[in-house]
Amino acid sequence: MEVHAVLSPRRKGGPVFLAYCDECDRQMLLPASHIRTLHNLAPGVIAVEMTCYEGHVILVLSGSDVDIPGPAAV
Repeated sequence: MEVHAVLSPRRKGGPVFLAYCDECDRQMLLPASHIRTLHNLAPGVIAVEMTCYEGHVILVLSGSDVDIPGPAAV
């Protein structure tokens, strides 16, 4: 499972995650309601387990010390 996501903290309706689902082979915006679990791995690093719209599990790294290159969420 690869991690491909960034968090957009401000958006009408709450935060969204720009995530890539390997199984669907596409990028999507996921609302916080798709979060299954949160794990604080280290100061500034949070692992977020989410599901895509098809129900596939996606691992998202978020936090102030996470530097994942990629497009910004809008």
